[in-house]
Amino acid sequence: DFNVNVAGEVTDAVVAASQPEGFFEEAALESIQYWRYAPKMEGAVAVERRDMKVIIRFNLDDLE
Repeated sequence: DFNVNVAGEVTDAVVAASQPEGFFEEAALESIQYWRYAPKMEGAVAVERRDMKVIIRFNLDDLE
């Protein structure tokens, strides 16, 4: 879960669940800090988006 501020930057990111636990949480959180979104507009005013969710999958089969 994370929020997107009025500048389109990710804030307050947390891992809601992971499988297996304890391996990729840090990498997932680090990667989304570089993501940028178009700000949500309400009328002519940019507003924060709250409680955004994404699924990030790490595919280790591609490393061979």
